[in-house]
Amino acid sequence: MKETDRKILNKIMDADQKIIFVQTCKGAVVDSSLGKDTADTVETRLDSFKEEFEKLIRPYASLKDAPIVQVETNAASQYFKNNDTAAWTESGFEELVYVIKTVAKQLQKEYTIRNLRKVVDEVNALITLVLSVGKEEAEKKTSIEEQVKKLDKYKKYHDKIKHTKEQVVTIWNQKMDYNNLYTLYERELSRMFASRYDFNYLRDTEFTMKTNEIGEKMYEIKAHMLDNLDNARSKFKEYFDDIGLDVRRTDIQNTTVKSFFLPNMKKRRVSDAVGGVGTSAKSLLSKGSESAAEYIDKAQFIKDLKSSMELFFIPLIEHLQWWDKTIATSFIEPLSKKINSIEDDITNIDKVSDFDEVQYKKLMDISKALHNRVREVTDLCNMEHIEQTFPLYAKKSYAREKSIAFTNLFLQMCNRFYESMFHNYYFKKLSILSKNSKKTIVLVDQNFGNHFSFLNKLLRPDNEDAQRLRTLEVPYVINPQNPINDIDSFVVKGEFADTLTFYVVGNNEKSLSFMKSGSIFDEADAIQVMIEDLHRVGSALVDLVERNQFFDYIKRHREKLLLTYPGGAYFQKSRLHIMVIEAIGEINKIFDDSEIHWFIYEGFEVRYNYFYEISKGIMPDDLEPEDCLKIWKTLYLPLDEPFTEDTLLEQFAELA
Repeated sequence: MKETDRKILNKIMDADQKIIFVQTCKGAVVDSSLGKDTADTVETRLDSFKEEFEKLIRPYASLKDAPIVQVETNAASQYFKNNDTAAWTESGFEELVYVIKTVAKQLQKEYTIRNLRKVVDEVNALITLVLSVGKEEAEKKTSIEEQVKKLDKYKKYHDKIKHTKEQVVTIWNQKMDYNNLYTLYERELSRMFASRYDFNYLRDTEFTMKTNEIGEKMYEIKAHMLDNLDNARSKFKEYFDDIGLDVRRTDIQNTTVKSFFLPNMKKRRVSDAVGGVGTSAKSLLSKGSESAAEYIDKAQFIKDLKSSMELFFIPLIEHLQWWDKTIATSFIEPLSKKINSIEDDITNIDKVSDFDEVQYKKLMDISKALHNRVREVTDLCNMEHIEQTFPLYAKKSYAREKSIAFTNLFLQMCNRFYESMFHNYYFKKLSILSKNSKKTIVLVDQNFGNHFSFLNKLLRPDNEDAQRLRTLEVPYVINPQNPINDIDSFVVKGEFADTLTFYVVGNNEKSLSFMKSGSIFDEADAIQVMIEDLHRVGSALVDLVERNQFFDYIKRHREKLLLTYPGGAYFQKSRLHIMVIEAIGEINKIFDDSEIHWFIYEGFEVRYNYFYEISKGIMPDDLEPEDCLKIWKTLYLPLDEPFTEDTLLEQFAELA
């Protein structure tokens, strides 16, 4: 197992997906001799390869029960080409099919139980709602009183926070008025010397002590302000904890504002100053040697002090402004909205109309009826855990059809519902393309698995017909209306035998020759092209345009075109908008903006089509996401995964 494999495994486990490990090249394993007395058989070596891989995945706890299947694709190909059952048995694909069926049933059970549990929970919630209506009138007064108490408490805290915030901001704006502070300090420093004694170095010590006192005062202002802001916010957080509200997350402001630095003490020579003053000033100096002394240029220091204070206080003032906005956003605004919400609740409670005893009895009858409907499946929905292990493969058990553990009619109806959506939408598209009661479809695909899977879902063949379908090679005809020469033809028993004819062709010379020999494209009601890699837009375009030999026929009859993508699950949840914007949008461009019809499905899931149809109305009809969701609901489309309300709103918003 390589590093790339580990990364893929991590992604699969993060997405909570089931996984089956398939070891290939089983046919390359041969008997080996390790000495005179030691020899490994093929079975022994295969087992050892499986054991080695089990050791590699053992650290992944969620993979401990994942099945490991060993296959040989060449042997399987012999079965598909020559119906060689012995090759099929040796290929290991019988076990792979069995394991996939087992996992599929496992997933189906989990999915069905989860959805059934959701329905039961909703019904139980409705029952609870119905039962609570009887008590509503008696509890209305109590509820209003409780809401009023809560409202008073919220308002008290709201006023406290607002008043404290305004008070803190006002006080610190006053304390950090650096113009007033500078005027005060300038006056104090100027008083310490007369202008004619500015050069007196004997006064420098006193002056320096005063400037240090100013520096300490600046640090004190900063420390006190930051502590005051933090304490106030902590107090507001206590208020929110008391009323059970969470503080809205905000950006973190950097509080490491610049430190205060006193201006440099610039020195001047006394002799320079004395040279420009009168005799009385010179007499203050005793001997000439003292005239060489230096003194602090106090006037220059006072002038520089203003710039230092500006550099220090402006970031502090900005931090105070940020704190002011943060408190309003994190505390005051949410609390105001909560207060308005409670006031609306009180008003709405008062508006609740009274009801009489007859109405109450009817509500109780509804509750009892609902309870009886869900009682049969409640035990099933209370299952906390569905067995995750996979049964060991046994060739004898493969031929036996295992009965589904849950045979509840309700579950069968759920499955039938999605199957019905699949068929209804497909026939809706065919009816748009053609009004003929009997329809002929040219199905173009180079992948056997795609067209077989589609026909198997649509025509519902029995086991015998499905086995026959597997042996057909393109080109072939399903349910021909007239005898066909040169290619295989086959009638699938069922409700569509007389209404749907499929010409299944592949991207090969034999199919192209067959199509050129007749006017099938001209007479067809629909040209259905299977797109294999819709999520790889560039690759899909290349396949469709450059490598598809039928492209000229397809473009000539684009009004009949039905593009089909059988892998819709790739675009689940956060990628639904990409399906419309990038994938489908890019492929539609090559048909000159014609109206191209799509049929997208995954299993029997066809709601991707409705998402695409509704999204097309966003631009011309100026639809909002809420309007799109409303259309979805009016079509009575299910709102379970991946098409939940939140997902749909988010993805319609992305498209808008």
